Amino acid sequence: MTSYYDEETETNYYENTIVVEFRQLEKGTRKVDMRVFMLYDSDEGLIYLYGSRKSTEFSNYPTFVKTFNGEKQLYNFLDIIMDFSRHRIDTAVHQIDYLTDVSDFDDIVRSVNRRTELSGFDSVKMTKKECKKYINVVF
Repeated sequence: MTSYYDEETETNYYENTIVVEFRQLEKGTRKVDMRVFMLYDSDEGLIYLYGSRKSTEFSNYPTFVKTFNGEKQLYNFLDIIMDFSRHRIDTAVHQIDYLTDVSDFDDIVRSVNRRTELSGFDSVKMTKKECKKYINVVF
């Protein structure tokens, strides 16, 4: 990620950040049950995962941010929270400008849209091999 530091606000701003989005839908519906965003911080050498089960219907669900330094741990965590063996996953790859070092899940949700989307696929069978492809996109 290319970044610049604003001394006045003491904030790092990141340009051209690649963000991978996974949406796990409730079985038999198009309602999002779990949504996560994955991005890589090259300064720290960590993959960040922002996620929540919150939606327009359930706005009081908590959000989380978790860091990973390895693909295996990231895959295992994603598999636990999204149950890849039972659910297909909608995916999107976005390019977002002006995320900051204090951005959270809601900031990313507000930043993604069709204009930031580089690719998107519905109902992906998420195997370890397929997930690794998406993980490698953020590097």
